[in-house]
Parts: sequence; C-alpha cells; structure tokens
Amino acid sequence: MANWDDIILQLANGQQALHNTLQQYIATQAGGGAAHPKKIVPVPELYDGLPQKFHEWWSKTKAAAVFSRLEGPRAGRYAQVRLNECMTANAWPSWAELQTEIEGFFLPRNNKEWARSQLLHLHQGPHQRINDFIAHFQALKLQSECPDEYAKDLLERAISCKILEQVYMQGLDRTTWVRLMQAVRTVGRAQELFLINTPTPSRYFGTNNYTSSSGTPSGSGAPMDIGAANTRPQCGKGIQCYNCQGFGHISCECSQP
Repeated sequence: MANWDDIILQLANGQQALHNTLQQYIATQAGGGAAHPKKIVPVPELYDGLPQKFHEWWSKTKAAAVFSRLEGPRAGRYAQVRLNECMTANAWPSWAELQTEIEGFFLPRNNKEWARSQLLHLHQGPHQRINDFIAHFQALKLQSECPDEYAKDLLERAISCKILEQVYMQGLDRTTWVRLMQAVRTVGRAQELFLINTPTPSRYFGTNNYTSSSGTPSGSGAPMDIGAANTRPQCGKGIQCYNCQGFGHISCECSQP
C-alpha cells in the first residue's frame, strides 16, 4: 500500500493536469492568452505560500486524498458526489469535520441496519429469563431507533407464547409500548417463580390442557367419586359413570346395580 506522501503526490499531479487542461479550455473559449496554471505543492514541506493559508490548503489536500481513496459501490458514489461538491463550491471540510462526516454516513447506518435486522428475527429462548430478554430487546430497539408502536408489535411476536397468552387472558393493558413491556415482565416473572417453587412443574402451566393425578382434566369441574380410579380413557361425550362406565350420568344417578 502506498504511503501518505505518494498518495498526496499522485493527487497533486492529477489536480495540476486537470487544472491546466481546464485553464487552456477556458482561455481558448474566451479568445484570450494562455492561462497561467496554479502551482501545486506535492508535499507539505514544499509549501511556500502564506502561513495563514497553510491549514486551509492542508485540510483541502487531506479531504481530497480521503475522498479519492474511497472504493466500493456505496463509498465510491458518496466520495464522487462530495468531491464534486467541494470542488464546485471551493469549500472543504476540516479534518475533524471530515472524520465526523464519514463516520456519520457509514458507521451509524450500518449499526442501525444490523440492529433492525436482529430485532426482526429476535425470539425469546425456551430457557431465557424474562428480564434478560427484555434487556436485549430494549438495547436493539434503542440502537435501531425503532418507534414504540412498531416495537410493541415486534415484542408480541418475539415473546414466549405462554407469556403472551396469559397477558391476553388476564386482560392486561397493552395500549402502549411501556404498558405492554410491564405486562410481559409481570407475567414472565410470575411464571418463573411458579416453576421455581413447584417440585414437579407441569408441562404447560396456566391452561387446562394437562391431566391431574385423579384422572379428571384439571379445571373441568366434573363431579367424581372419591377413591374411584379411572383406568380407561374417555371415548364418548359428556361425563362418565364410574359404575357402569357409561356416559351422560354419574354413579349416584346410575340405574345399574
């Protein structure tokens, strides 16, 4: 890779050739005499102009050198446009302004796009604690500058189905991003505490889709005989009699002996 002096020298030679060509063209069109080309300084040590103009010249040289070295589809187009703007207006950014401009054009945009992509594909893991997940979600939301309304929809998609189901079933407030986040955190923490304090956690708590030890579906409210054991799966409709194994009545109403 060429060093800094070689880059500046190449740039200076190119600028001088371009300037001479333009001056000759202008002189020809105007019918005047030959234009005197401006002096191009190849390296800072050879600068012999006014001392108060040195910093302006040096900033212009560094900006032109940086713009001319940017490559790639996006960076190249950006450099070409900015270089043309600076040459046309004869206004060049300082070194600090140039660094801020380039970082502002490339780095934050890339970080924002990356965070937005991560947020779109984020889902709570089966063993991920709710506080850890919400902290991760909030960090990506802040980095991607995601609006609250959009973040609210993304959170409902990303959260565990068990948590979201309980938020809906309990009728918790979901009108705003903050309220939804609070509801999700409350339900998630409650479910975690339930699992921690349960010796044998159920497969899916909070719903009526698991079977109790007595054989009656939990929450069904079906009357049963104490001490009776259900040894056969239900295959009919309605309640089952433990006396005759029929359906539609219970043992105390059974007509069989």
